[in-house]
Amino acid sequence: ARKRLLASREKTATSLRASVAKLRASADRTDPAYETLRVKTGDRAARGPGITITATPNNAGAQRKTNRLTDNDLQILVNGLWYAGAEAISINGRRIGTMSAIRTAGGGITVNYERIGPPYVIVALGNEDNLEARLDDNPSGRYWLSRVQALRVENEVASSTQLTVPAVKAQRLTPIHAKAIEEAQ
Repeated sequence: ARKRLLASREKTATSLRASVAKLRASADRTDPAYETLRVKTGDRAARGPGITITATPNNAGAQRKTNRLTDNDLQILVNGLWYAGAEAISINGRRIGTMSAIRTAGGGITVNYERIGPPYVIVALGNEDNLEARLDDNPSGRYWLSRVQALRVENEVASSTQLTVPAVKAQRLTPIHAKAIEEAQ
């Protein structure tokens, strides 16, 4: 009876070892759809082709409030880049996500509640061949160009095949008040 019990337990142990090995193997792989979702939401850093816009305000006019780039200018530029097909955007190294804020506070511009200053470096990942042209063709892009010309802002646009935008900081990803709606069945 003890030999049968021992054989049964050895068989169970062998089966459990096989299950553990299978689970370990599946844990090492990631679901491509899940990883894509993490990149889209900003939970993961992203890398790829795109454009970099470097906006350096004219120091002579920056002293007057009416003659400088504003948070609204950057908001409109970001919206224009989304419209042009950008897949991920950062400003001065701060990723723009669904809960990001571009605001004026204390006389300066903040992105995700962190102060940034000139030069403003905007990285937009997407089809580098179309992104700049599509930005120039949409109303937000035309607004941006008119602002940089009016303010005499140095506006450099460069395309690249390997750009990186960081992940959004965790506190900017977590909804505090919003709750998922359970589907009625």
